[in-house]
Amino acid sequence: MVNKLSKLKYFDLPSWLQPLRLMLRAWHFIAFALISCLNIQGIGQETSSFRLTELGIQELVLNDSLRMYIDHNRGHSIQTILSAPPDVFQLAKVVNVPPLPFVAWSRITVTNESKNPMHGFFAMHRYIDTVQYYPIYNGRAIGETLSGAKINPDNKLLFSNYNFLPYSLEPQETRTYYFRMVVTKEVYHKPFYALSTIDANLRAKKELSKYFIQYLFSGIMLTFSLLSLFMFGMFREKAFLYFAFITLNFIIFFLHQNWVF
Repeated sequence: MVNKLSKLKYFDLPSWLQPLRLMLRAWHFIAFALISCLNIQGIGQETSSFRLTELGIQELVLNDSLRMYIDHNRGHSIQTILSAPPDVFQLAKVVNVPPLPFVAWSRITVTNESKNPMHGFFAMHRYIDTVQYYPIYNGRAIGETLSGAKINPDNKLLFSNYNFLPYSLEPQETRTYYFRMVVTKEVYHKPFYALSTIDANLRAKKELSKYFIQYLFSGIMLTFSLLSLFMFGMFREKAFLYFAFITLNFIIFFLHQNWVF
């Protein structure tokens, strides 16, 4: 329509037809403005979804496609969130963060544009207290997965002190996922809503390797502690007792810092 209007030629018209020329020019401007607004709206909707072509060991950041809603009453369930108007969710990067503590809901739509199934993890900020994760299918939540800093690693789906939440997508499949986050303290280094994705198999192997090394190191230190206690029992030398005490405390501190317990 804009192209056709732009091709109109305005000839010298009688004075009584000048209003018609003004009306045509006004319509030209209005039509161009409407089409521009529609294009801008389409871009805004496009940013609410993320298209995946492949997954690897490097994390893909999804923050620009993430939408968020601050639950000021902290009483909404996934059912009430799903029945709420879609426009209550705004782009996460423009949402005003309220004073602590608060509850935030985030939503993202992901499309697998590859020819193979994708099995990945959503990775969230490790210092978020509690995360409730809801995959959506046909407009309904089909499960709930818990994670967060207050959840012990052995109670998580993937044994880790990080927040990894699983998902699977068939080729050309599109799904929406919701996250409920409880934030009670300041988080650092990146936004509290930070969300990324990574290949599930590669990440699981990396986590297992990391914890194997940690437990191996802790086992060596524990052996030194027990050996020092044995040497103290034989020679009654206090230096062995001090060494055993220091190594035991070091092990406890190390494991606690890594949220093993």
